[in-house]
Amino acid sequence: MFELEMIDGVYAVIRLKESMRITGENSMNFREWLLKQNFENSKAVLFDADNLVFVDSMGIASFIALYKKLNQKQIPIIMCGLSPDIKNLFIMLKLDTLFEIECSSVFEVIEKLRS
Repeated sequence: MFELEMIDGVYAVIRLKESMRITGENSMNFREWLLKQNFENSKAVLFDADNLVFVDSMGIASFIALYKKLNQKQIPIIMCGLSPDIKNLFIMLKLDTLFEIECSSVFEVIEKLRS
């Protein structure tokens, strides 16, 4: 369901393997999976939202748990490619104060980070 790819050894990219909704039970699995990942040597964690169709409050809680884990180490989380509806939801919930929200692709964001 989820995968982690390291790019340049320092940019952690979280992807959904298929189009999905992060709700209920799968959000608990997503949260557990996120918290088990090792982001220690990451300069940034990027979430590729290309396959994110919908997220409910439990899914939002998963992202907040990841934020709490990474904020202690000052590792930013960048949300890439959010649909307009999900982007508006994040902004309405003031999550843009926790996460950097980028409409561009993961690869475009990484190019910006490299320079």
